[in-house]
Amino acid sequence: MNLPFPGDSYDIVRKSFINWLSDFGRWSVHPMFTREIDPAAAGQLAKFLNATILSAERLRTGIDRAAYFEPCLTAPNLLLDPDHGVSLTAISGAKSARYIFRDELLRIIRARPHRLTLVLDQNFSRTERSRMEESVRRKLSAFAAEAAFGFAYVSQMPVLCFAADPSLLIRAFEALKENSSLPPSRLIA
Repeated sequence: MNLPFPGDSYDIVRKSFINWLSDFGRWSVHPMFTREIDPAAAGQLAKFLNATILSAERLRTGIDRAAYFEPCLTAPNLLLDPDHGVSLTAISGAKSARYIFRDELLRIIRARPHRLTLVLDQNFSRTERSRMEESVRRKLSAFAAEAAFGFAYVSQMPVLCFAADPSLLIRAFEALKENSSLPPSRLIA
């Protein structure tokens, strides 16, 4: 997450999803900051989102990523916010800090089988919506093959929602539709 513009439209999307799914319990956020963040700014974000910030530590190249995501394993409902999104394969080098990798996300979902995990995923070309939808479906299918079930909201900033418990995911999908009134064309299940 990059935090240069507090309260921008991306923050509104984050807050909206947490609010729409608030019936499922408390929420936490692992912002995956890629810059140093002032503790006051992290606190302001937590207050705005009405969620606990799990870590304000910067995700850097070469960091022990398993340790970095350790707080997520015991978190209540969780929003992950990588700069670019979910990568189905591990990436090395400087770009690695911009992503959460498939295996990392699976570990987090499986550790909390009765909790929701939201991931903001901007790892798509915005040029053509049908290609974005195809890519989202491919990601959802890859996770479903590993018993991590999901649905997605498709827009300029897609949001993926996962749970290891399929009945929880179905309830979350129905609650999102009811509470948000999002057009069905924006949702992929």
